[in-house]
Amino acid sequence: MDGHTTPIDIKSVAYCTGDRARGLVARRRSARSGLPLVVADRITADAKDVLKAAGWSWFDRRGQLHIHAPGIRIDTAVARREDGPNREPKAGIVGSGGLAVAYWLCAHRGQVPSPTRHSGPLGVAPSTVTAATQHLAAAGLLNDGGGVFPDLFWELASTWRPQATWMAQAPEPDRRWCLTGSRAAAALGAPVATGDAGPLEIYVAGPIDADIAVRRLGSARPGAGACVALVPPTRASIDDSAPGKTAQVAGWRVAPRLTVALDLAQDAGRGSEILDEWRTSDDVW
Repeated sequence: MDGHTTPIDIKSVAYCTGDRARGLVARRRSARSGLPLVVADRITADAKDVLKAAGWSWFDRRGQLHIHAPGIRIDTAVARREDGPNREPKAGIVGSGGLAVAYWLCAHRGQVPSPTRHSGPLGVAPSTVTAATQHLAAAGLLNDGGGVFPDLFWELASTWRPQATWMAQAPEPDRRWCLTGSRAAAALGAPVATGDAGPLEIYVAGPIDADIAVRRLGSARPGAGACVALVPPTRASIDDSAPGKTAQVAGWRVAPRLTVALDLAQDAGRGSEILDEWRTSDDVW
């Protein structure tokens, strides 16, 4: 740039977790010259925080380039690498089955799911449980002692995409549904300011429930309705099988703590800050 050359020392890894990033930084303390830049198929949020604190740059092939050097500041989205028809699936959370297994691991710290015993509750085939755990292990997100945290939580948060339907009116409390968003987080003890203003955020049992609710309460433009109905990415995320362990707000059952935390994590700024301040015995993130 402007006649100045910046040497770049590239560190290429398949998958960069927080632990992997810390190892790379520690090993480079006897450093040769050059701007250290990590290139990986996936770089977790925890790893990016570690690299940023160490003054490192990165290229996440999912679509983010971050280069900070004297006189250079680049933070930009880039085109994702295209996957060819014969390319093996990326390690990590692969498909809806992988998402269900990742959620289960976050909710059951220190455990590994059994393909035969847990396939039923997870709603997937035993072979899917086996494949999902293999992908997670290959990515460094699962070991013999269970999920690797906080990396697994943040990787799950990056794939967490509830289907949203906006409604003109808010429904009455329904035991099959549950509350999420800032009201739910506040009820669970998160340091978040909340009030009765703003749309109600609820999880419904599935797409059919969302369609029925819209026919009864009217549809609305995204962001303009009184309520947003969310279809959960995995059915375990609205499970109420642990009575007494969830809160109540204005007659609504509050979604499980892990689900609320994943929803908060979608706000890359304020959400992450709230989670950093929110300490619980569950320690899911």
